[in-house]
Amino acid sequence: MNFHLSSLQKLTGVIFVTVLLVGVSGAYAQDLYWSGTVYSDGRDVGPINLQKGATYSIQVTGSFYMGIWYQNQRSIWNDACYEFNAHSQPTPITVLQNSLGINYCSEYNPYHIYQSAQFVSDGRPLWFRIHDTDYRDNEGGLNVMVLMHRKPSAYDSQGLQSFKLFSALSRQSSKNFKQNKFPDVYINTSLGDPIPYHMRHPVELKLNVSSDKEIYLSSKENEKSGIYIDNFLMFVINSAKGTKVFSVGKVKKHSYRGAEVIQVPPNSLHPGAVNITKYVPHNTAITMTVYALDYGYDAGMSDIYLIVR
Repeated sequence: MNFHLSSLQKLTGVIFVTVLLVGVSGAYAQDLYWSGTVYSDGRDVGPINLQKGATYSIQVTGSFYMGIWYQNQRSIWNDACYEFNAHSQPTPITVLQNSLGINYCSEYNPYHIYQSAQFVSDGRPLWFRIHDTDYRDNEGGLNVMVLMHRKPSAYDSQGLQSFKLFSALSRQSSKNFKQNKFPDVYINTSLGDPIPYHMRHPVELKLNVSSDKEIYLSSKENEKSGIYIDNFLMFVINSAKGTKVFSVGKVKKHSYRGAEVIQVPPNSLHPGAVNITKYVPHNTAITMTVYALDYGYDAGMSDIYLIVR
């Protein structure tokens, strides 16, 4: 592989920046669904048939040789997201492509381990391929694992579908999470920390909800049941209609990246089975990212399900 730095830069994708969460538990367990090697010779690897409605993430490890860079005659070594040898510092170059556009790149990891946010499958198969302009001098490949976090939800006779967002977290001191600050959010408070902290890893869902469906939060999988959240859940929804941000739970007036966040009533640690139907765009593809946040004193929550029916 011998192409110019400008060509290398053109391959750089949008980098999904994640926060290192110390002491934050995952939302639920993960099982190995598929694993394999994606070789650097350009061959397609797949199809990996995903179950519609199941929740997955992708983990990529390893690095491989991509030839000599003509500008300085140094060996080019890439992991999934960065070239880390020929350049003076790790340079973002996303060489591992997938057919669903799932992003697994974050800040450079010297151990070459990257994992995507969780996503809900729409049933399309998954393929992988290493992209290059000249494969003749490449050697090796990358190790890929597809992890299943949750099996497809069962539909009842009324068309109910539920997604588990977070597992219950027993009431405990907020001090256990203070190292996991989320600076994108600012809370107008003098009684706690103005910068909240993550209690769990954020969860990402890809949905398209028809206009006849109701959406609510529940502590039980298949029925309406009040939730407990100390302090609040924040929802960031991106679609062709724009970005909507709202929160559920007990929290003072707050903002996300400088814009005020809509607060869904009631403002309570026990808000009930919260109906969020009017806050979620319908009849369009959306990406919903959900954050479980705390900002002082005690922290905790019940199981949190998002139910569509």
